[in-house]
Amino acid sequence: MTFTRPAWLLLSLALPPVLWLGWPRRARGRAVASLTIRVTLLTLLILALSGFSLQNASRNLDVVFVLDWSDSLPDQAKAQALAYVQQALKAKAPDDRAAVIVFGQDALVEHLLARETALEGIASLPNPAHTDLEEALSLAFTLLPPENARRIVVLTDGAYTTGNPQSIASLIRNSGIDLRFVCYPFGEVRDPAACHPPVYGQADAAITAVHLPTSVHTGETFPLEVTLHGQNAPVNGQLEVRTASGTLLHREAHTIRPGTEHLTLSLQAADSPGLLAYTVEFIPTQSDFYPENNQLQGYTTVLGAPRLLLVAPSQGETIPGEDTPRPDEAAALY
Repeated sequence: MTFTRPAWLLLSLALPPVLWLGWPRRARGRAVASLTIRVTLLTLLILALSGFSLQNASRNLDVVFVLDWSDSLPDQAKAQALAYVQQALKAKAPDDRAAVIVFGQDALVEHLLARETALEGIASLPNPAHTDLEEALSLAFTLLPPENARRIVVLTDGAYTTGNPQSIASLIRNSGIDLRFVCYPFGEVRDPAACHPPVYGQADAAITAVHLPTSVHTGETFPLEVTLHGQNAPVNGQLEVRTASGTLLHREAHTIRPGTEHLTLSLQAADSPGLLAYTVEFIPTQSDFYPENNQLQGYTTVLGAPRLLLVAPSQGETIPGEDTPRPDEAAALY
């Protein structure tokens, strides 16, 4: 028995008042039957809203191994993760099935769910620049059919840079799936936030997203939105914005703290039209575990000055109902 949206079960608190208010003062068969139908329909509605489901017990187990293959994990850790999965595949029961996912900024299926899964190495190449644990968990969730017992095992350092893994992790557990995190140097924990052993929990700052308007006009002031993410401890530094030619447009002292932060900067478009690239970089003034994720680019198209078509009667024409001539309306626009 599982509930994918258990918060809706709070509606069941309304059942006792419904029974109390609806119970007939004089017991009559028709009134009791009517009340029973209403309570039954209300109960079924609450169960439907809460995502209630019954699952048949099965001795077979389906497991998805999710391997962090981002640059934040050293090669030694990736080799240990691969050996961990290989050993688990050898020890599984003959009727159990397993799948393998590797992820960085994106998540890729290395092996689909199957009874026979030989894993000699990792052939898939996810983008290693960032770590999107939420996308990896979502993909693993879709690979597990409901007929067997289900488990997801994530091998990671827990240093995700994009996404919100806590929300999808709650959905997975509420669906009756056993979710486990095996964190570098590969000790098992229940939550990815606990994946920070002292020897591997250094402070890290990252720029995870840069958003610009699709197009702006020459000389126009426009917003540049930057998403920052910190791990473990605050990192002090300078936040800079430059053009592709290296011209400095903005610089400010900034501290990236653990968690996600959204920052909006105000810039002025160039005086000549064209496609322009803007580079946002965080330059730390103290130890930063992975400085390679401190820079991102965004693009926008700078358009020429907007054109305006004015349609107006001729200058000097008499305004209907008045004796004064019409003024020169076009001159007021310059």
